[in-house]
Amino acid sequence: SLVLSSAGTDADAMQITTTAGGLDISVTGDAAGEDLDITAVGTATEIRVTGASTVADAIIVDATAGGVIIDSGLAAADSLLLRATGGTTATAHLTSNGTGTAAVEIDSTGAGGDIDIDSADAITIDAVTSFSIDGTGTSSNLTLTSNGAADDLTIALAGAFNSSLVLSSAGTAADALQITTTAGGIDITTTGAAAGEDID
Repeated sequence: SLVLSSAGTDADAMQITTTAGGLDISVTGDAAGEDLDITAVGTATEIRVTGASTVADAIIVDATAGGVIIDSGLAAADSLLLRATGGTTATAHLTSNGTGTAAVEIDSTGAGGDIDIDSADAITIDAVTSFSIDGTGTSSNLTLTSNGAADDLTIALAGAFNSSLVLSSAGTAADALQITTTAGGIDITTTGAAAGEDID
């Protein structure tokens, strides 16, 4: 083995520095345990990877064949943060070129754990095929709180084809389906002129 060690007590007790060229660290071993390990063993010791480059790929973590796992064992809020802090044009982009039904999957696996998505502006969700939003066992809601005129909530089926907008309830109470206004009126309109295109 080649061992480089230092008994120094300063923050820079060991330095490996290049003043002009690059620095490559390579491991060619292929047997079990012949890995490249970077470990901080002190409970207050951090591992920091910093790049001063201004190019789009200033830091790359790339597994050309295998996977990438990032784990945080901290049992506290914000234990794992992925942030884009570059200002008004910064974008955080999560992509996958997978072709399966779970090409991008976000799971909350802890008992009672929720998923919370917040935005200081609008949220847009688009699907080029179908979409499904499902909940089980707890009251749920879809709510727009308006704060001015013309703040409308539209649930629409677009496209002039033999398709239907279906609003249904399997509830068994007398109010299994409610359509209610607490201040304004209700308009129900149909413009179909063919036979059977009625309000029944």
